[in-house]
Amino acid sequence: MLGLMVSGLIISQTVFSFIEFKNIDFGRKLHHLSAYWGFILMSIHLGLHWGMIMGAARRMRKNAKASKVMVFGLRVVAVMIAGYGIYVFFKREIGQYLVLYYSYSFWDYKQLAVLFFIDFIDEDLK
Repeated sequence: MLGLMVSGLIISQTVFSFIEFKNIDFGRKLHHLSAYWGFILMSIHLGLHWGMIMGAARRMRKNAKASKVMVFGLRVVAVMIAGYGIYVFFKREIGQYLVLYYSYSFWDYKQLAVLFFIDFIDEDLK
């Protein structure tokens, strides 16, 4: 997250317009790298706290006892989301971005925007 803040200041030409950063390309690469690692680390963080999130959802329902069918169904949905996230990880070559093999990503104009955002959100959730 610190990398995102620092790189955001480097590439911003509005916030600190009185300071001229000579290497904006470095800032862009750092921002890109930090964003992809941020997605991975946030996903791990969410996964580590998933039990707490489900406990809070259970308390909000005021029904501590869930049916076995509902629990099984929610687990199937969770596995499907995680599986789709793994598929997207390889399809979009996220690993290559994590080591700066590719320095910039480009929009696939053949793909529907809705599918792009579903992939993007799923990558953040896994």
